[in-house]
Amino acid sequence: NGVVDSIARPMDWQLQELAAAIRADPALAEGFNMIGYSQGALLARGYVQRYNLPRVSTLVSWVGPQAGQFGVPAWDEMIGHINKITSAMWYTPAIQERVSFANYWRDPMRLDTYRSNSAFLADLNNEVPGRRNESYATNLASLDAFVLLPSTASTASARPTHPSDPAAGARLLHHRLDHRPARVAVVPRLVAPGSSAPFSPPRSPATSPGSGLA
Repeated sequence: NGVVDSIARPMDWQLQELAAAIRADPALAEGFNMIGYSQGALLARGYVQRYNLPRVSTLVSWVGPQAGQFGVPAWDEMIGHINKITSAMWYTPAIQERVSFANYWRDPMRLDTYRSNSAFLADLNNEVPGRRNESYATNLASLDAFVLLPSTASTASARPTHPSDPAAGARLLHHRLDHRPARVAVVPRLVAPGSSAPFSPPRSPATSPGSGLA
């Protein structure tokens, strides 16, 4: 079940399944362009950094929490109190093994805990103390282009300083991975063709937030 697995399976497991599906598809054998939405954008980048065979030419991250997730701006008042009590629990082995978004929960007040205990994002962003994977930078630099798109209608990434903001994600990736693709584009506003109004992705099961689909 894609919806349940996207929440109840760790990101490493989801990435392995994604890589296996890509490699089993003969239509992708000569390379392809890749779009990842929400959590799927992290899986898409994970594929490029850890596998990238078949090779991705252009990677598009659509509202992807590339610098991690912490709270939801629309619920800040309520979650602010809850985080003081519960945030540390997301880094326990039991939660890391069973809740996907715990793998990219990046608490700015517990960065040392995050770096030492995150089962996915800290490794992907080369933030684990004493461990640096140079192939991550090499694979990311092999992209022809890396496009990061926000959504002006998203309540999960509404603030420019929020970790899900694409500019914040781009800064972190450049700082931690050292190498950038030939072209990195951070698009500040997504507008429907022929319209001045911003739009969000369709909310179908295949593209719903947190679906884990890339």
